[in-house]
Amino acid sequence: MRHPFACLAIAAAVFAAPVQAAAPMVHDAWVRLPAVAGRPAAAYFTVMGMGTADRLVEVSSPLATRTEMHSMTMAGGVMKMTPLAGIDIPARGNVSFTPGGNHAMLYTLMPAAKLGSPLPLALRFEKAGTILVNATTIAAGDPAPTGDTTGHAH
Repeated sequence: MRHPFACLAIAAAVFAAPVQAAAPMVHDAWVRLPAVAGRPAAAYFTVMGMGTADRLVEVSSPLATRTEMHSMTMAGGVMKMTPLAGIDIPARGNVSFTPGGNHAMLYTLMPAAKLGSPLPLALRFEKAGTILVNATTIAAGDPAPTGDTTGHAH
């Protein structure tokens, strides 16, 4: 070895490089289609923090004219829906969008949004950027799917 200090310097630089945190993972995405055409659909999914805290700031779909994130809370015996500007994703935790809780409303679905066809969703995070996932579609009266309904996306 002619330049032992050069090898040590290179090794030190490699190990000193910052480790890039993994983007959140989105799984179990599904959409309950509306019972009546023209009414909004509801999207549900789970976001898993993979090492860095982040914030989900938008959910969108090319098959909806607009989307909104909402939370559901019980106040004085009445269920109240409140718009969400964003939701924090803990570094090593899960945030679930579920019926009766957080959810995304998809307004004015395009004709391509059909029962049994995957519905593309784009989840935009402050740090991780946009994560794309295909959601399983179910009919309005069907029970929620169980288990892994889609491939994992990160």
